[in-house]
Amino acid sequence: MEIWEAIKQRRSVRVFTEQAVDEALLMKLIDAARWAPSAGNFQLWHFVIVSNPGQLRKIKAFAPGMCGNPPALIVICTDQVIAEKKGGRLGRDVITLMDSAIAAENMALAAVEQGLGT
Repeated sequence: MEIWEAIKQRRSVRVFTEQAVDEALLMKLIDAARWAPSAGNFQLWHFVIVSNPGQLRKIKAFAPGMCGNPPALIVICTDQVIAEKKGGRLGRDVITLMDSAIAAENMALAAVEQGLGT
């Protein structure tokens, strides 16, 4: 798939099927995220796959912006302590968010290529 095609096809999905997503495919999406640019090449992100229905329900309970019931999540976490040590408050409060957003977009575009909605 051409990158422009993936950009144009990407949508914010709010209704998901119950079909499980293969863990190898989820790992491929994480690999796409790992290739995202990172300020200072710090790469302070961590990715957590959640596919257990009970854990997904718990996350949805405190994440009101999460629409639908996806069969899996890839949660992006950042190490705020190291971010502050390396980049001060700017690193902790801004750069980690920007880096995570770029990684998320890489995952979203890779998901489109694999026929998945995000």
